[in-house]
Amino acid sequence: SSVAISGGAPSSVAIGGGNGHGMVLAMRRLLQSRLNAHCSRHCCGSSAAACSGCPGSNFGASSSSSPSKEPMLDDPRAVFGGLSNSIHRGFKFDRILKSDDLDPENVLELDQMALMSLKTQDVPVAIMEKIAKVLKDFGHKKDLERYGRFLRKKVRSRTAVEVPSVLSSAFLPEQADPDGGPLAKLRKNPAFKDLFDHTDWSSLEDSAMRRLAFADKEERLHKLFQMFWSPEAALTYLAHRYPACWATNYRVLYELARRAPDFQPASILDYGAGPAPGLAAAQQVWPGTFQQAVAVEPSGHMGEIGKYLTADLRLPVVEWRRCLYDSLETFDLVIASYVQMEMRGQSSRDAVIKQLWNRLSPGGVLVLIEPGTPTGFRFIHHTRELFISRVGLENFHFVAPCPHEGMCPVALTGRDWCHFAQRVRRTPHRLYNKGSARRFMEEEKFSFLCIRKAP
Repeated sequence: SSVAISGGAPSSVAIGGGNGHGMVLAMRRLLQSRLNAHCSRHCCGSSAAACSGCPGSNFGASSSSSPSKEPMLDDPRAVFGGLSNSIHRGFKFDRILKSDDLDPENVLELDQMALMSLKTQDVPVAIMEKIAKVLKDFGHKKDLERYGRFLRKKVRSRTAVEVPSVLSSAFLPEQADPDGGPLAKLRKNPAFKDLFDHTDWSSLEDSAMRRLAFADKEERLHKLFQMFWSPEAALTYLAHRYPACWATNYRVLYELARRAPDFQPASILDYGAGPAPGLAAAQQVWPGTFQQAVAVEPSGHMGEIGKYLTADLRLPVVEWRRCLYDSLETFDLVIASYVQMEMRGQSSRDAVIKQLWNRLSPGGVLVLIEPGTPTGFRFIHHTRELFISRVGLENFHFVAPCPHEGMCPVALTGRDWCHFAQRVRRTPHRLYNKGSARRFMEEEKFSFLCIRKAP
């Protein structure tokens, strides 16, 4: 290769496939030529070998010469004195400039904040032992499994039949023109004047009306099956659904604790508690912090199972109620998991969300969890848009999953929906066989929203 050094003509140095000795000789000849050029210009006008005052006069001599005659290669001025100083010669790490990137510690903190997924979870041993005891005492495993298949079929007929679609949002450009669009034409049509007046939709924006119309259409196509929780149905739910519900509640509350480390709830309300997997997950995330616990469950059989499971938890005595009574008491944490799916009509769901929001204390958090299907995400998206348009950005903050109060980009794709997954080990097959006997774990899909009553 040709090595060009300023101050002289390029010198050809053969650095090829030879051995290391040839490379050393080539470098010695290169340095000798540089010294000769230096002596001829700045010293005595002769070569470096004939110059007695030059430190490299014996450069290139044999190793048998005396030590006093060896060249002084440690002096950079003697070797590179004739080179130009305007050319920077060095490696890249010799010039470390100030970086505009984030500090590595901040990057690591953000990465840990984004990595909220958990490994496969196990239901707490004490709770699983109680579930096993109840199922053993009842017996009739085949009957419970048959009822479980019926339960799964009815739930899927409501939650897993809707296809993804583009959901309306108040942030879309179509909302900028209130006089355009099909709804504006209906308002101007005298034939539909009485319709808007009697339905009290005249004060709603177009995006809210589109969401309500879409919800009404889907609920007419996929009607809600109202489950009656008999003792056998309650035990089937305990064996079939409790591990998955506990895992999703624990996963969501774990993310809430990571994103809001200053949040330490002292009181909790579990609305639509069932056998209270939300209370069991909350005491795992915040052990020993609760001073008041209330569970609202209209089914008496579900409530009895929930009382049995929560008796030995690190919680105060749980107060069980049949409905949400009118009172002025507030709670730091309100959980409503898999509740909206069991209600008819979007207006009923909105009324429950407003009631739960009014039960929050300042700085409290409302946690909503629904199945990870297009239907469940539609409920979560509508609640999100409801808060943005009605509550006001100065009165709340979305803590998770996306900590911003803007438009949800996933809702506009028409091909996907926002959902997450959590793996959990099932109820042992010797007690209840949920599906294939070869699978001992399942992956529960869910959509959720955590709303804090603070800006």
